Amino acid sequence: LSDPFTWADMVNDLKSQPGFVDHFQIWVFQYPTGRAFVNSAAALRQRLALAQQTFDPLGYDRQFSNMVLIGHSMGGLVAKLQVTHSGDRLWRSVANRPLEQIKVSDSLRRDLRDSFFFEPLPMVSRVIFIATPHRGSAYSRLPVGKLGSALVKVPEQQRREYERVIRCNPGAFRPELRQRIPTSIDLLDPESPLLASIDSLPICEHVTAHSIIGDYCWRPSLGRSDAIVPVASARLDGVHSERVIKATHGQANKSPEAIGEVLRILRQHVQQHDQEAVEPIAASLAS
Repeated sequence: LSDPFTWADMVNDLKSQPGFVDHFQIWVFQYPTGRAFVNSAAALRQRLALAQQTFDPLGYDRQFSNMVLIGHSMGGLVAKLQVTHSGDRLWRSVANRPLEQIKVSDSLRRDLRDSFFFEPLPMVSRVIFIATPHRGSAYSRLPVGKLGSALVKVPEQQRREYERVIRCNPGAFRPELRQRIPTSIDLLDPESPLLASIDSLPICEHVTAHSIIGDYCWRPSLGRSDAIVPVASARLDGVHSERVIKATHGQANKSPEAIGEVLRILRQHVQQHDQEAVEPIAASLAS
C-alpha cells in the first residue's frame, strides 16, 4: 500500500523550513515490501557502508557519525536492525543448528550471515520510529494480510534454491520457514519468533530513540490503533520521547503533527551536536 512518494510531504515540508538544508541532507532508502525485513536491513547496512566509503573514506567528516534514521511502519524495523547487536539471537529464532552446520552454498551462507549476524552501525546516532509494528499486527493474519502476502512474487530460481536448502537440512529450521520463503507480512504475525527476537534486541547506548504513534480508532482485533498497527505494538521501552498523534497508518508520516514532531527532534539533534556541526548532517529515511 506504499510507494516511493510516501515521504514526499515530509521531505518538502522539512526542506521548506529556514536553515534546514544548512544542517541536513536527506537520503531515501527504497526496498521491496515483500522481502523479509532482515534482508532489507542487511541491504541498508551495505548501502550506508558504501556511502561512507565513497564520501568519507578516511573518516574526516565527523557528521557521518551523526546520522538520523527515520523509519515508517516496516521501515522502523529495518531502522532498528541498524542500531542493535544481534548476537546469535535472531538466528536461533529461525534455526536450531549453527549456521556453520547448515548445508548451503558459500554465497547463500554469506547472505544469511549478513542478515542474521550484525553489529550496530557507529554512523547512526539517532532513530525515529513512526507507526512501527515492533510486536506485529493481527492484520497479517486477516484476509487482507494473507492476500498481500500471497501477491508477493518470488523469482523461480530463488524459490527452487530455498526449497533445496529446506530439503537438504531436514528439521533444521522453525515451522514459519519450512513451507515457503516468508514475506515481511508473514513475519509481522504477533506470534512470529523472529519478530519477538527483534523486539527483544536493545538499542545500543550511543543511539537516541524516539517514537511517533498513531492512535486513530478502536477495533476488536487491534484495540487502540492507527487502523493497522496497535498502539501497544508501536510502543518501545526506553525511548527518549514518545508522541501519540491522531492519524491512520498511511498518514502517520504525512500528517502535520508527525512532521512537526520530526522537525522538533531534528532541531534538538542540531542543538546537541552544534559544537561539532562543521559539515551537513545526513538524515537517512528508511521507508
